[in-house]
Amino acid sequence: MLKRFAITMIHDPSLIKDKLILDELFGILSAKASYTLKKKVAYCIGCLSVILSPSIIQKLMNGLVDFINSNMKNEDDLFYYILALSWVSRKIGYKLGNYLEALISNLIKIVDTLNTENSKDQLNEIAEEALNCLESLIKHCPREISPYIEKLLQVSQDKMTYDPIYDYDCEDDMDVDEEGDGWDDEDWGDDDQDDVQDDDTSWKVRRGSLNLIISVITTRPEMLRSMYANLSQRLIVRFKERESKIKSLVFNTFAVLLKTTNIQSFDKESLNDPTVSLPEMMKQRSSTEELFGQVPAIIKSLLKQSSSKNLNVKIAILECLVEITRTLREQLNPFFVELLPFLKESIVGESNIAIAEPALASLKTLLQYSNNHKDYQKKSEEILEIILAGLKDDHFSVKAESLLATSAFTKILSLSGTDSSQNVGKLNEVVLSCMDASENAIIAISHILSSCHKALTKEEIDSNIDILIEKLKNDMKRIASLRAINRICGSACDLTSYSTSIVTSVIPLLNKSDNVVKMNSLEVLNNFVNKYGSSIKPILNEITSATLNIITIENLQVADLALSLLSILSRYNIDQQLLDDSVKKVTSLTESSFLLEKTKVKIYVFFQMLSKHSKSMDFEKCIEYLETKVSITCTVPAR
Repeated sequence: MLKRFAITMIHDPSLIKDKLILDELFGILSAKASYTLKKKVAYCIGCLSVILSPSIIQKLMNGLVDFINSNMKNEDDLFYYILALSWVSRKIGYKLGNYLEALISNLIKIVDTLNTENSKDQLNEIAEEALNCLESLIKHCPREISPYIEKLLQVSQDKMTYDPIYDYDCEDDMDVDEEGDGWDDEDWGDDDQDDVQDDDTSWKVRRGSLNLIISVITTRPEMLRSMYANLSQRLIVRFKERESKIKSLVFNTFAVLLKTTNIQSFDKESLNDPTVSLPEMMKQRSSTEELFGQVPAIIKSLLKQSSSKNLNVKIAILECLVEITRTLREQLNPFFVELLPFLKESIVGESNIAIAEPALASLKTLLQYSNNHKDYQKKSEEILEIILAGLKDDHFSVKAESLLATSAFTKILSLSGTDSSQNVGKLNEVVLSCMDASENAIIAISHILSSCHKALTKEEIDSNIDILIEKLKNDMKRIASLRAINRICGSACDLTSYSTSIVTSVIPLLNKSDNVVKMNSLEVLNNFVNKYGSSIKPILNEITSATLNIITIENLQVADLALSLLSILSRYNIDQQLLDDSVKKVTSLTESSFLLEKTKVKIYVFFQMLSKHSKSMDFEKCIEYLETKVSITCTVPAR
């Protein structure tokens, strides 16, 4: 009822006697009742807090704090009061700023009472709820809790290693040494066995501590420097956690730390190419210099745990690896050979999408930032095998990620010399079979043609170009096809024999209502006229006419690109009537009060180009008129 009618009760407090109900609930918590009932009462107090007035909230908090403060050793009842406080903090944590000092001191005191020599179930549950409560306060009272953050982070780091009955140092002594002596992972059996061999609940304390750390990381990015200096090292050490569910959480916590470091920034290339639209790392030595020095330890610890047979752990490791590759990028090149077998195992023959997809994402990032590292070329055959396995996978998302990895792999293939012809042809064939599955196949084809066109036969190039032209007719894949053609045009791949068919297919797209289609079409035409203008002279007038139709004051963004195209077209012998119309269209743009500086400059460039290639107009007068209208001076080149 409280959840369903809370808003109604807030507007009409007379509907419920909140003070009386609260007293009754407190009475049940202190009485002898079943475990299940008391847990429900604690939850009910949390729901009730939403509709309480400030004065009743004060009474509620004073009651909880006083009981906790005076009953630290009364473990039976203390748990339920801490649980109630935890639910209250989740529901109305933003209202508890005035009580933080008393709350935090008591909650930390509870956590600190844990016995480092012996694990007691009830104390573990109490400590976990205390840590959950602190986590809620960090999220809901970010400003008020600032003075306590350092202390809370320290407490959580200490307790994330709380495991009294297990000696991790002993495990380290049994690791395999350089000569292969000692113990290996198989001597210990499956990871899941540790979870059932004992009923120890100290893992709950470690879980609460790690969740608290995550809340600090996500709400305090300004503390990244100190976290990399201290927290990251301790998390790397905790990769060896024995409980599988907590081990997964350790990897997730480290991934969150890395992800917080990444700032989304997209440059022009990223907007045109999804294969490079990855988060850009904040290049601040103040926050990452410590991390770079930890790369060997990170890779060693991660690969040591990669043999885990627990599905959730393996997924967590791979998802963590995705963030590691996005953050460390080229720093991982020296470790590529060590990482490749793990990635191959996670992709080739793997039917679980949750494993294959992050493995491919990691491989894709490593390939993107290979920087011509020799190890990538040495392992090109193995990389090809992995990518082909992903491309042939039945799952759409795995196939899509494999196509992006293909785009990154083409640069490495192009450096492999003439021997790569067979591999490029094989890759091209499989990518073409994925053309209907994902538009990433279009992107992959553009990279193959741009980087590896020398390794393809003329028939293969013809087939690829014909497919891209055909995809221009598809509304869903039109933009990707335009960007693909634009990329190929900007490469060393010679499109002279295809220029007429491509341009005639693009011209009608200028009439589409979609602005993105228009702008991408204009970019393609700009590049083709600039690079292959002499090969498409018969259709230059058609291009000019279509371009003039989309130059309007109402759409200055498109007009700006169209001006660049007109300037290039003016080099050629365009029909005189079209030239006259061009001058009128371009001049009409000056009537707009929203004309940008770069557009003004393009207008002048257009007239300058015309003054070089035409003798039929008095451009000095046009320039004089424009200087008056647009208020920018321009030197007219001599004819």
